[in-house]
Amino acid sequence: MLRLGAGAPDGLELQQVAAKRGVPLSIESIDQRDVCDAYAARLVLVRPDGYVAWRGDQLPDDVEAVADLLATVCGFEVKMVEACS
Repeated sequence: MLRLGAGAPDGLELQQVAAKRGVPLSIESIDQRDVCDAYAARLVLVRPDGYVAWRGDQLPDDVEAVADLLATVCGFEVKMVEACS
């Protein structure tokens, strides 16, 4: 996921939800005006092939649904991974 601009949300909640589903998600912060202008959003989910799967200025209330979307568009089987206690 791209975080665009200095004030972009951190996206860590989505990264944690994606990890529970076995979907790799890295977060890259970019603070270059031309890049921010090109995407016209502060958060951008980009598939490995460069396709923009989602973008917005904040994470939606239902990050679980966004993680499921990410898994689907990337071709991952959605699964829950239990944390060790």
